[in-house]
Amino acid sequence: MYYTYARLAGHGFSPDSVYNGAFFNAKLREFGFDLRDEPNNAPTAGLVYIPVAWLDPVPAKIAWSVLSLAAFAFALKLLFDLSGVRPAGIAGLLMLTLVFLWRPAYDNVAFGQVYFVLLLLFALSMKGAGTGGKALTAIPLASAILVKGYGVIPAILLPLERRWKESFLVVAIVVLIVIATLPLVGTASWGVLLSKVLPSLGSLPSDGNVAYQTINGFLRHFFTFDPQWLPHPLIVLPDPSVRALGYGIGLCLVCLVLLRARFESSQDRFLSFSAALAAGVVTAPIAEEYHFVLFLPLVFALCSRVSAPGFPWRENVTVTVILALALLLMAAPLHYKVLQDSPFPVSLLSYPRLYAGLAMLWCSGRVETGGTPDKATKAR
Repeated sequence: MYYTYARLAGHGFSPDSVYNGAFFNAKLREFGFDLRDEPNNAPTAGLVYIPVAWLDPVPAKIAWSVLSLAAFAFALKLLFDLSGVRPAGIAGLLMLTLVFLWRPAYDNVAFGQVYFVLLLLFALSMKGAGTGGKALTAIPLASAILVKGYGVIPAILLPLERRWKESFLVVAIVVLIVIATLPLVGTASWGVLLSKVLPSLGSLPSDGNVAYQTINGFLRHFFTFDPQWLPHPLIVLPDPSVRALGYGIGLCLVCLVLLRARFESSQDRFLSFSAALAAGVVTAPIAEEYHFVLFLPLVFALCSRVSAPGFPWRENVTVTVILALALLLMAAPLHYKVLQDSPFPVSLLSYPRLYAGLAMLWCSGRVETGGTPDKATKAR
């Protein structure tokens, strides 16, 4: 999808019809892909692939993998800096081990996904927020929003922290990039995205497949029926009720994460930003395994806290145990997709990434960071 979007933009095709399934799949075949796909991303999503889109698909995939892994390495360096953990220390080596066991990271490479680049953008934005760099905070965040939309919830933290200039910059940059790329992506594509694609995103029967480890996917799997995709619901509810329930639970979760956000120190800010980013994944209409690469900042934030000297272990036994189990569920190569057609209650075992993500968000609300206010906070 990213490659085809980029080819359409880079070779002069008008992508006003890009959300037409027949048109898009014809282009997929023309560019050498023997598969079908339903485009549901923003027209700007594929712009990140333009540097490699001039290559044939296989060389483009190899080149993208190299660039993606370089972005991943840089992002990890920034996450170590933000968490205050030394990579050569015991805690750092344990965290590196966890990173290399992180199954979503392997899927990101295997499927040529963009989440290492997004991870780098978010790490740069967090770095900017910690140092008071307005442009470094806003530009990567706005870019991430235009690629996948996951930056919207972290962006809400900016006005909550009274970072008015950064908030304005994010909005302004998004608008400017959309206007600047209109010659490449057209105008009608945005209209179709906003009027047809986004309102229906996550509402198809196939969106209840266990591949989508989100609240919406969970509810669709257990409360809607489809002979092909969802043959064993627990209870069949009207589709509008399932959608309203998904929106309601997701909104409540996001509000809880935002209300718990703290900004007294750089560690507070890092944890709050990471939790907001992670909340966007589990509340997304659809999110496959590789989306959970975006949980790595929260992993660093939580692990740096529980490994810090003086951490009150006795008072936080439950949090520590739940966090350890959540990390195991998230990192392990579990074959949960084979449970797609399993009846209840076995089907409850098919959402390990969602359970792990929710558990980590729960832990983020129970781990107090505290600390001395940093210079940037004092200055504001």
